[in-house]
Amino acid sequence: MLRLHPESGRKGRRNSNPVRFCGCFPRRYSSVRLCFEGLCTVHLPAAATGHGKVERRDLFGHMALFGSDLAVVDETGRAWSHKEFAAFADAACASLPRERCLVAVQASNTLRSLAAYVGASRAGHAVLLLKDTEGEDSPLAMRFQPDFLYTLEDDRWHPRQSPSTAGLHPDLAVLLATSGSTGEPKLVRLSNKNLVSNALSIAEYLEFAPGERAITTLPFHYSYGMSVINSHLATGGAIILNEASLTEDAFWQRFEAFGATSLAGVPHSFDLLERGGFLARPPPASLRYFTQAGGKLPQETVRRFADFAERHSRRFYVMYGQTEAAPRIAYVPPALVKQYPAAIGVPVPGGAISLLDEHGAPINAPGIEGELVYAGPNVMMGYGLQRADLAGGAELTELRTGDLAVLNADGLYTITGRKSRFIKPFGLRIGLDDIEARLRQAGIAAAVAGDDTGLQIAAVAPASAEAVADLVLRHHDLPAASIQVIQLPEIPRLPSGKIDYAGIRGMFAARAAATRLSEQRLSLHAAFARLLGHPDLGRDQSFASAGGDSLNYINASLLIEEHLNFLPEGWEQMTIRELEAIPRRQAGDAAQQAGPSKLYFLDQVRAALMLLGIPFHAALAYIDFPWIVRAGEPSAFLTGFADFISTFRMPAFFLLGGFFAMMFVDQRNAMKWWRQRTVQLGVPLISTILLLNPLMMLAYALNNGSGTGVLSGWLSRLGTPGPHWIEHVWFLIFLIVYTLLLALPYRFGRPDSVSRMASAAGGLILGSRVNLALAAIAAGAFSMLSVAVLKVLGMTFIFWNMIYLSEMASLLPVFAMGCLLAARREYIERFASIDGLAVALALAGTATLMQIHLREEAVYRALTFFLVPLTGIYWSKILLFVALRWLDTPNVWVRKLVNASMTIYLVHMVIIVFLGAAFALVDLPPVGEFLIITVATGVLSLGFHQLVSRNWLLMFLFTGIAKGRQSRPSQARNEAHPLIPGPLSQSRR
Repeated sequence: MLRLHPESGRKGRRNSNPVRFCGCFPRRYSSVRLCFEGLCTVHLPAAATGHGKVERRDLFGHMALFGSDLAVVDETGRAWSHKEFAAFADAACASLPRERCLVAVQASNTLRSLAAYVGASRAGHAVLLLKDTEGEDSPLAMRFQPDFLYTLEDDRWHPRQSPSTAGLHPDLAVLLATSGSTGEPKLVRLSNKNLVSNALSIAEYLEFAPGERAITTLPFHYSYGMSVINSHLATGGAIILNEASLTEDAFWQRFEAFGATSLAGVPHSFDLLERGGFLARPPPASLRYFTQAGGKLPQETVRRFADFAERHSRRFYVMYGQTEAAPRIAYVPPALVKQYPAAIGVPVPGGAISLLDEHGAPINAPGIEGELVYAGPNVMMGYGLQRADLAGGAELTELRTGDLAVLNADGLYTITGRKSRFIKPFGLRIGLDDIEARLRQAGIAAAVAGDDTGLQIAAVAPASAEAVADLVLRHHDLPAASIQVIQLPEIPRLPSGKIDYAGIRGMFAARAAATRLSEQRLSLHAAFARLLGHPDLGRDQSFASAGGDSLNYINASLLIEEHLNFLPEGWEQMTIRELEAIPRRQAGDAAQQAGPSKLYFLDQVRAALMLLGIPFHAALAYIDFPWIVRAGEPSAFLTGFADFISTFRMPAFFLLGGFFAMMFVDQRNAMKWWRQRTVQLGVPLISTILLLNPLMMLAYALNNGSGTGVLSGWLSRLGTPGPHWIEHVWFLIFLIVYTLLLALPYRFGRPDSVSRMASAAGGLILGSRVNLALAAIAAGAFSMLSVAVLKVLGMTFIFWNMIYLSEMASLLPVFAMGCLLAARREYIERFASIDGLAVALALAGTATLMQIHLREEAVYRALTFFLVPLTGIYWSKILLFVALRWLDTPNVWVRKLVNASMTIYLVHMVIIVFLGAAFALVDLPPVGEFLIITVATGVLSLGFHQLVSRNWLLMFLFTGIAKGRQSRPSQARNEAHPLIPGPLSQSRR
């Protein structure tokens, strides 16, 4: 039952004689009135229906009663009335059984996903809301075993093979994920009463009026996003579905075109609004109010938005909540936001807040800190740790939030910190004692402190800072920059023998002060100039325009994160002046951290593909086909090994190359960007041709001649133009051509139009499994037809057979797919997923290519060029899937390898061919020789990199950039340049 406390209660004091409250809306709602008294009850005029009231126990059961009122504007712009959308949602869930069951929905701000949620709720099922990237193999699905799963990829419900027999409590309506102190998945159990009461409460204090239209800015598997949808659809309002960022023109065009009346955001959203100039221009005419929750907004930012709202007669609400309260707990009335920018406000209608001291006694006086405790009908039923827990009823009558707060004289609450040994950085609840226990199990003595900005760990030597940080990162999804580690000879303790946590925090505070002083001496501008090797770098240049690429992408992102304590969206294209103007963040929020924004898993794919180049080329010395050297008798095993690897290495490389090219292209100065890329790629290309490839020709002569014939053979090869001059750097030429093709539309068209078209095409192709399959088939057809045209024109090879145009045409579609993936980066996790179709296409394509790659008949050559891009796209999905799920954490050894990738790639072929020529004189089993060559090449290549990295001229010659050092070498992380050895067909020419 909802209860509204008198004024003293609204100021936070419990009232022993509360007034019963019916959550009816303002009088402007004359035709429909809603209230909550254990049920959701819809009151309609008797004359209109012939009945006094209709009762439904779920949140959306009465939607049809709002008739033709607008309910949803879908992603295509089509408008759906409440009656139409209710029928559509029911039809979307018609395949589900009538018996109540647990269903999981991959939540995205799209019509069908929303319909799955609403329809399942209307049918009386319990709904588990998942991220749009979480499938049946996700930790939540594995632990809680939903009976059915709605997937976005194929837009249908998937039944489990073995339905769970565990029951569901009849009140259970929605399950939302949260993290426990150990990072294990658990669910917040919310009832219909929780959801409906909070939805109506929100509608009351936000003063909903007819025609309310909210545009989606947050995913609705996140409780804040869900509450926006619930409160509007439950009260006759409308939802404008949107997946564009606040920084995109498309968002504001949609906002104005469909008359959105409200805007919801987390702290990161308001950062984006400020940077985008929102405060410098009049708000959209339809905007009535905007709301903030999901983390603490700096007081200065609150004041700026409050001033803006006041100037333009809009309302600005600062709110506070937790998923456990469905989720809203408190809000600051707009008239008081400016006066109390640090406050979380008063309890929502129907709720009550109290403070308890450390002994559990109530605190009644203002200004005294205590734990904030909330009571109301929206307090969750309890947590669920496994499927069996979902059968339990309500366990709580009040919610101990774990936040410390004070009450001021005017009845508003302000959060002052977190209780006990728990912190909540980026919305993740983390137990400091649990981290200490994990470290202790790993043999590391450490004391762990921290706050909502991150962890502070004092470790006893010889434990290294990187080992400690890596262990924490394996169990908690935190930015690496939020974990600080210092080494001490012993843990500091108080005279009582207890750990001196206050002293440890003081050490980190002192170090932070020294760091700030250091950062003042070395500005972001200077640090960027050092990193990119540009002493004259201008402040009006961006990472992309200054020639930044995938080789220093991770270094640059970590550098910005160290300076700002977060990584802004779209930082690659922001000028250094814009980055320096962003205030350093003190605390983050959960929504800010969503997605693979740091792209560590791409780093790991690069390292794996780079390392595969060594055994691949070593195997070519033992195949039954002419190559540079013949080290011994042909080996069927090694031939098959080389054939297999050749089917996916170069397509995966070019897909990643397209991704980073699209990310870094300077849209306003596209040709200048291309010229910079040409220099960066051309320098190692020319260096290899002039310095390394003549050595490979010498190895060829040694392997194929004897005595004086060696010298004459070498000189003959040196004097003959041909593919041997670009033996393993041909793909750099491909990249130069591909990046030119990417730059030309930006040069001769409108950059914003080109970007919109790329984004639209990416959304169409990557948003559907069927569309991706059709695009892969189209890529194969393009490749096959392009090669046929080139053959008719006699242009299969050009420039003394050095440049293989047919292969360039066959790999171009994969590069383009990478570009589309960068244009819609929010789809990268969806692309990095596999299913039966993806695996079948990849394996079938590989098996076919391995059988026909040496067949010269026209039909087999055509089939080869058809399969190369198609197979490559699906192998790329598999590789990214593996890396995203099992390798998406920074690793010190991988960082060292990927840092060396450019020089390893350029030099390893020289080492392999000389070792191969030497082993031609030794009679060992081919596989044994192959293993020796592989290991020796890896070791010698790394040694050569150590030499190169100590000399700036050699670094420039073999990487294309004059690489600088980070301002904090101890935290340096490097990303590989995407240089992976060429395909089998190229190497065998």
